[in-house]
Amino acid sequence: MTSRIVYTILLYIVLVSLLIIIKPAMIFDANGNLKAFDYDNNSKSSSLINLEVILSVLSVFCYYIVISLQMMMY
Repeated sequence: MTSRIVYTILLYIVLVSLLIIIKPAMIFDANGNLKAFDYDNNSKSSSLINLEVILSVLSVFCYYIVISLQMMMY
């Protein structure tokens, strides 16, 4: 159980680091700043997909991957 949590945290840290290094356009603007959580057709600095939503989904996804990999090993 402890190893599952450790592997999940390590995978999560690696993926979040990659996300911050790559800076995808749907989360960051042209200057590298975070976009605001808003829906405005005229504003290019707002998005419905923000970093908080992505990080929440990513944490569940990491846990699912670690559990799946451990199930395949046994």
